[in-house]
Amino acid sequence: MADKMIDFQQRRRLEQAFADLGKTQNELELAEAAKRIAHEFPAETVLPALIRHLDTADSQTRGGLGHLAALLP
Repeated sequence: MADKMIDFQQRRRLEQAFADLGKTQNELELAEAAKRIAHEFPAETVLPALIRHLDTADSQTRGGLGHLAALLP
């Protein structure tokens, strides 16, 4: 599988989107944030970022990672 390259600005937006998962206030917002990430960024770039965030201590972010993982192909 060839890795899809993204530029610094796109990577920064992706990292911010992951950080925003932890700022959601309820389950609906969390699911919507995960859906936005899945649709806005290529799966080839989301998966490595998701893996990097698996060790987070924030339970809200971990829940978002679960939603996001379910949406990836």
